[in-house]
Amino acid sequence: YRVAAPRDTKGFSVLVNGKEMDVVKVAKTGGYHEWQTLSGNSVYLKKGKNTLTLKSLDNNWKLNWLAVNQG
Repeated sequence: YRVAAPRDTKGFSVLVNGKEMDVVKVAKTGGYHEWQTLSGNSVYLKKGKNTLTLKSLDNNWKLNWLAVNQG
């Protein structure tokens, strides 16, 4: 996850098919244009169609991009 935040935040939950799989706290990066890359826990998807959802737990942070890798 590539994120930016002017202060520490609760961040976001990562849900797969409606089930919470991870919570990623976003720590202060120095501002909305000071980006840092975070690594979350591994999330395994079942074969076939899945729905990945990021649910914000508060505000004052931004997401620039996320990467999904095949493991």
